Amino acid sequence: MQNKIFKAYYSFCFAKIEQMQQEFFTPDDESQKQEIINYQDQDQDVFQIIDDAQQQITLQGSDDIFQILLAKQLLGKPSTDQELQQLNDVQKTILECVQKKPTTKRVEEKQKYVFKKAFKHIEQGFRKKHGQKKIRKDKQKNVEEFYQFHFQQVSAIQKIPLQNFFHPQKLIKQLRPTFKSFNQTYIKLIMSSSSFRREVNHYLQNKFVVECEKERIKKLQKFVSCCYQAYYQAEQDFIYYYAKDDQDEDFGREYIRKKLEEYILLNPKCKIPWSNQEIYDARDFALGHIEEE
Repeated sequence: MQNKIFKAYYSFCFAKIEQMQQEFFTPDDESQKQEIINYQDQDQDVFQIIDDAQQQITLQGSDDIFQILLAKQLLGKPSTDQELQQLNDVQKTILECVQKKPTTKRVEEKQKYVFKKAFKHIEQGFRKKHGQKKIRKDKQKNVEEFYQFHFQQVSAIQKIPLQNFFHPQKLIKQLRPTFKSFNQTYIKLIMSSSSFRREVNHYLQNKFVVECEKERIKKLQKFVSCCYQAYYQAEQDFIYYYAKDDQDEDFGREYIRKKLEEYILLNPKCKIPWSNQEIYDARDFALGHIEEE
């Protein structure tokens, strides 16, 4: 029963968004510039979809409302005063912290976020295109064919081992990859393959943003769960350290609120899902990187 309304709400939203995306894309774009999709231009349509969904779904309980308002905040639409009145103090604190946290990501974060997703998408697309199932006895051979298809020629031209192109976090043929992360050098190397670069470009223009929004559903639920756990821990700490000193109720609320803020804003283990603005910035950064190659 938990989160069923939230999931139903998002299912409605993304069904509409995907329908809008299908209608938006045309296979006969005249130039690469025309293919680059600026999702910000569709924001008003997305927001209308969200408002329609809220009207169609009967919300039961402030937790469902809270998660929807968080999702809207990450889409770039702040909550109204009327909506905020439906939240309790803990939920308001979490939402305020999400609004306060800086939205600028480091270059290393952007490149890892984008190119890791792109690599996974392209590899899965290769298997699907060539009729390869996810699990087969010759799965290792399928993986080898992917690297040979995209990187064998570049490997020969640059006179470097094919192993240099292996995914940084996977063992291929029981060989450790040359690179340990999606750093600048590795990205430049894999983007030297024209076929792989075309695939990345197509993915970023047509799939990336919507896939990130879908993935954010589970991440948002996990984030909320971790925040509630931090709240309960702060509550227990207050009871253990201060309740016996007959501290007043206002002191307790403020103590718990500050502990929750510290967890969300300062704890590196607390991962606020990426907002649409951060996703756009990362995508544009990657597209700029492609143009430089």
